Amino acid sequence: MKLGIALAGGGSKGSYEIGVWKALRELGMGYDIVTGTSIGAVNGALMVMGDYARAENLWNTITAQDIMRDGMDLKHDMDYYFENRDQLLTVAKNFAASRGADITPYKERIAKELDEEAFFASPVDYAAVAAKFPTLQGVEARKADMEPGTVAQWILASSSCFPVFPMCEIDGQSYIDGGYADNLPVTTAFRLGAEQVIAVALKPEAEEKYFPYHPLVTHITPSRPLGPFLDFSRDILDSNFRLGYTDAMKVLGPYFGESYAFRPAGKEKLLEAARGYLLFLLRRELSHNESAVQAMLDRVKGDVPLTDKLFSEDRGDLLTVACKGLDVLMTALDYPHEDAYDLNQLLPELREKLLSDALPELKGARDRCAQLQRDGLRGQIAQFMPGKDANELLLATWRLYLKEQEA
Repeated sequence: MKLGIALAGGGSKGSYEIGVWKALRELGMGYDIVTGTSIGAVNGALMVMGDYARAENLWNTITAQDIMRDGMDLKHDMDYYFENRDQLLTVAKNFAASRGADITPYKERIAKELDEEAFFASPVDYAAVAAKFPTLQGVEARKADMEPGTVAQWILASSSCFPVFPMCEIDGQSYIDGGYADNLPVTTAFRLGAEQVIAVALKPEAEEKYFPYHPLVTHITPSRPLGPFLDFSRDILDSNFRLGYTDAMKVLGPYFGESYAFRPAGKEKLLEAARGYLLFLLRRELSHNESAVQAMLDRVKGDVPLTDKLFSEDRGDLLTVACKGLDVLMTALDYPHEDAYDLNQLLPELREKLLSDALPELKGARDRCAQLQRDGLRGQIAQFMPGKDANELLLATWRLYLKEQEA
């Protein structure tokens, strides 16, 4: 089976893709085709060369000064222009006078990192996506059609994130960032012969746009936003690299979780806790009402069980329910997303924090728990509201369950 890797564009967010590559290497997963747009074209060329050490060094050392010689006042992220393409012609008129940023350092860095001999000798196929200007028609620059000495030009064309960068001219045709045509070139990978594609997005919402339900496409999507596309702060680059690794290990490897990643050890303990919690809620809701009139009113109203309301957007399996509880609590406590957590250590820690009466981040859950103890679950069903209210109620019911376990 020919495996293709499709890499999205997104500027400095591209360190996430190298984290994914690290996971692929550890899992022993080879690939036959790589397609990329913009920074995905850069990382993709390194993947074709098979030089992971070079890629890691690039992202460990790169700075904003390696991209632009003189800073530029960037009013909008590139996503703004991708979504408002009608403004490009107006911007282009101003661009004719200013010529945009001086990206000589970026050109020099691409030339330094690109080993054309290794690139063409590799059995891995490749294509970079660029957009013609002004039509914005997508162009697939395929390895098989490239002449020696032109690879860097096509990478620059694919990553010419106009209007921040200048347009790139090849044989009299102007090109701008491939994101204007196809920011995640899954279809290009299939056209090159892929039979299965791993699509690496750089935006949490990108999965919605590129074959989200296709059985031959596996998505690796950031668990959180990766920040601005030209933020080369060392802590941001390192954090995004680690997140790419943990997200890939969740999708392809032994880790599991929704927005957080957990190692396999302790999984049974988590499932046992979730089962006990759900049974606790069900028994509370299914308990007989001593008032015959109230029991009759409950039947007439036909209220949806609280558990159904809390988990209506989830698949309903026990692990998903367990992970949702962890996600809500860990997000409230601001746990980093890029780490992989050991449940044997994490669960006792979270239990202690959820039962604490001191943490200000959990005040809403504590107040709701007290209300549950006073009014019971039936009153909460009638007052249920989606959004933050649901998260507070979820934590409150978990707190109530743990408190009654201790009693």
